[in-house]
Amino acid sequence: MLKQRCVYFLLLYCLLSCGVASADERHLRTVVSVYDGDTVRFGNGQRARLLGISAPEIKSQYRAGEVGGIAARDWLKAKVVGKKVLVEYDKQRYDKYQRALVHIFLADGEHINVAMVASGLAFSLIIPPNLHYAEGVILAEKTAERHRLGIWAAAHYQPSER
Repeated sequence: MLKQRCVYFLLLYCLLSCGVASADERHLRTVVSVYDGDTVRFGNGQRARLLGISAPEIKSQYRAGEVGGIAARDWLKAKVVGKKVLVEYDKQRYDKYQRALVHIFLADGEHINVAMVASGLAFSLIIPPNLHYAEGVILAEKTAERHRLGIWAAAHYQPSER
């Protein structure tokens, strides 16, 4: 219960402190599928990579799976597939694979990128020049790590002694 409250207050803080884009900076999209914990496909066929985060990899013919990869993918599927979401871009709109680089928000304002990190389903991956919401993502990661949520509860992701 305490962990749930911490995550809730962290998300509320991030929403209030990170700023909200105006309506003309956000675009309505429908998510039709989820590839893994940080990549989705919209109804228009566009693949999109969630900005500021990296989820553990899922086993494929190209790579080994990582602890938490399936949980991250399944959580993201439950949250966004078949739903209309608000998509916000940062400075760089596409990566070298032509995936849109996005922040995803639900109709209730939940910032999916931050929520995944706050729940311990992903870790921060801040790559300039895409720095919008970076502070909130980093704070979410510190809180999840401190409370050993999700991937931070696994031995592989334990923080090293400092």
